[in-house]
Amino acid sequence: MSENEAPIITTPSAEVETLENRVQGLEDQLETLEARVPDIWILSDNLLKRAFGVYGYYLLAALIIAIPIFACSMLGLFFFGLLAMVAGSGY
Repeated sequence: MSENEAPIITTPSAEVETLENRVQGLEDQLETLEARVPDIWILSDNLLKRAFGVYGYYLLAALIIAIPIFACSMLGLFFFGLLAMVAGSGY
């Protein structure tokens, strides 16, 4: 037997069996968790893909924040314009 080969255990003890079962259980859990990870650009190995993924999420967040602010300001300007028209009409 060379020094790189592990000795073959013909009668494993209960502790070795317990450890092998635990390793097998952990490998099963890992496969389950890897299957649940979504396939999104932000988790890619490619740097450029990750950068565009982050930029896309940034743009989406900016739109979600900017659209309500824009809508409220337009409504405010509209009502301010109506108020100015009514006040300037002399009635």
